[in-house]
Amino acid sequence: MSYHRTLKDHLAIEPNKPPLLPPPAPAVTAPPPKTAAATTTTTILTPPVISILLTETAERFSYYGFRAILVLYFTQALHFAPATAVASFAYVTSLSYFTCLIGAVVADAFWGRFLTIAVFGCFYGAGLILLTVAAAKGEDGGGRLWLTWVGLFLT
Repeated sequence: MSYHRTLKDHLAIEPNKPPLLPPPAPAVTAPPPKTAAATTTTTILTPPVISILLTETAERFSYYGFRAILVLYFTQALHFAPATAVASFAYVTSLSYFTCLIGAVVADAFWGRFLTIAVFGCFYGAGLILLTVAAAKGEDGGGRLWLTWVGLFLT
């Protein structure tokens, strides 16, 4: 008796035995075509995200821009003593880092993040306009100083 069988003999289906190989899988059909409503794509850059990115970019650019020359503005335009100019710079910087906590409370408790960013962005823009007017204004006593402090408070 020969124990060597060929592959054809091994895979042959005998009448009373099940086949050794599983039956072939059914043919894969293509998914149904998508309708016009189903083909819309989502994007990360929605209008609120774009407004947040633009607001943050403008805020950082303007903050670090005026922060770099603020002590010079205090000493040369407003004629502060150097110690007073540095102290005022420190007060303005600490106020700007503290006000984000106020914005967080307002956003979480009252307005929501998008409205808070929009409203405080308008305050920030108004403060920058006041700083620009104060810098462009000539020597008139307390008017320039008042505009500077209000503008710095809003920024």
